[in-house]
Amino acid sequence: MKTATAIPPELMYRTEQRLGRTHARQRLGVEQDHTAQVFGFGRNFFHLENWYSIHGLIRGCLRLAGLYQRGKQKHLPPGHAPSHRGHSPSA
Repeated sequence: MKTATAIPPELMYRTEQRLGRTHARQRLGVEQDHTAQVFGFGRNFFHLENWYSIHGLIRGCLRLAGLYQRGKQKHLPPGHAPSHRGHSPSA
């Protein structure tokens, strides 16, 4: 668990007044651990699900590679399967 040194004294004091010393330290410790888990401090630092601009980065990379317009042209609306009429397998 992280130490309480990163918690501002004012926040610690107000939380202790509201919850009591033991519960305040426990609550703030749990919040620090959760923040570390969500933002990936430690071994798994980089989490794509927490990076909100990933869609823009992927779109930009596809445009640089010249694949973005090709993908938009080949896009089919949901429920519209490609038609294979006229294509019979040769026997």
